[in-house]
Amino acid sequence: MHPAAGTQGAAPAIAADSAQLSGAHGELPEVTALAQRPGSAQLVKQARRLRDTAAVR
Repeated sequence: MHPAAGTQGAAPAIAADSAQLSGAHGELPEVTALAQRPGSAQLVKQARRLRDTAAVR
């Protein structure tokens, strides 16, 4: 089970893991907008991780 499972952060956490494993990259405007929100909720934290993972290239 993913560490973020059972929270709103589960979907972006799995997406970030998938992007990292597959080497996927590119900007996702919706994820970028979510990642720019203030706070430390799992949804926002995992959106930041997905944004940063997808930007690495």
